[in-house]
Amino acid sequence: MKAVIVAAGYGTRFLPITKSLPKEMMPLYDTPILEYIVKELSDAGVEEILIVISKCKKMIKQYFTRNIHLEKFLIERNKMDLMEQVTKQQNYAKISFAYQKKIAGFQDAINCAKKFVGKDNFILCTGDDVFVNENGDNCALQMIKEYNKTKTPLIITKTVDESELDKYGVIKYAKNGENNIESIVEKPKTDFPSNDIVVGRYFLPAKIFEYIKQNNTARINGELNFTECLNMLAKNEGLNAVRLQGTSFDTGDKKGYAKAFAYFTK
Repeated sequence: MKAVIVAAGYGTRFLPITKSLPKEMMPLYDTPILEYIVKELSDAGVEEILIVISKCKKMIKQYFTRNIHLEKFLIERNKMDLMEQVTKQQNYAKISFAYQKKIAGFQDAINCAKKFVGKDNFILCTGDDVFVNENGDNCALQMIKEYNKTKTPLIITKTVDESELDKYGVIKYAKNGENNIESIVEKPKTDFPSNDIVVGRYFLPAKIFEYIKQNNTARINGELNFTECLNMLAKNEGLNAVRLQGTSFDTGDKKGYAKAFAYFTK
């Protein structure tokens, strides 16, 4: 099983700190946001992870690369408790990196993973949505199990208050099935099709790259709108909504990050 994490953007909502620190490396207590996502995927049995980054985010690659000199220093100082903290990344799935040459939005970043994905299905994750489920399967494992039952591409959703719907992609359900998606409406201002939103986890076929190639005109704020690719997928292959079991934190939002930090610090 393969997974792709998109972590290439500027993180403008967290400026000025993101001038030097990638938002995905901001800590939730003592662990970077991105590591929670990598661990989730690894625990679910994902064997290969590609992280899409930009040239200004080399810190991410450095973090997931073994540091022999640091390990030697900790061994010499008999700081074996710290050794576990700096070597645990080696126990995760195999991690590789792709660079988005120009920061040009989510769809362009996903397209950087085309060669890595090949002809396989894959899990797609945003780099700032963190999920926890203390009483059951983590989010990635929920997706894998659901796909194994239905053999249909899927996205994770959750229900939010109407006042929040204009910030997200909102699900419009088809009439022929409870979880079947007709389309996703990106950040609607009125006439909300439901109260269910997309929350940054997708189980997709490699065919999504064909729709990315076709989608060269639909734009939001100058960037190609990946939601249109999902709508093509829903129309031609089918796309299911799977309600999240557990809790999600949007750490790309300051209030969401504060809630996540409080959760992981308790």
